[in-house]
Amino acid sequence: MEDLYVYGCTAFLGICAVFDYRTKTIPVKGAQVTAAAGVLLRMAEGTLFTWPVCGGILLGVFFWMLSKATAQQIGEGDGIMLAVTGLYTGFWQTAELLLGALLLAAGVSVWLLLRKKATWRTELPFAPFLFGAYCILQLSNTAGV
Repeated sequence: MEDLYVYGCTAFLGICAVFDYRTKTIPVKGAQVTAAAGVLLRMAEGTLFTWPVCGGILLGVFFWMLSKATAQQIGEGDGIMLAVTGLYTGFWQTAELLLGALLLAAGVSVWLLLRKKATWRTELPFAPFLFGAYCILQLSNTAGV
């Protein structure tokens, strides 16, 4: 069952990364379908209302509310992606994912600033960083790191 969560989350974040990079949007229908599938999987497993799953979803909801409070400087889609990811991975992996994505985004931002390819006002799509961080976390888990 664990493989279904990994494959579903990888596909979802990969599709979101492409959409966000190309159009600066997150496919809401895709998020709804992925969330519905995650709910069904969690219900079948009996883990839908456990602390890790609810905490992971709440982390995404918090990020979504933060987007509302910051006048959309953080995209709403980022919170939606984190909530769906939280449904699949739980609180701690979602927190690790968020931290990894923020670190990747910061590194790329500094690199772009130093190379004068961006300014402080340049907006970067966040989904590719979430996808990259998720892949790195999965590879490190597979390698036993």
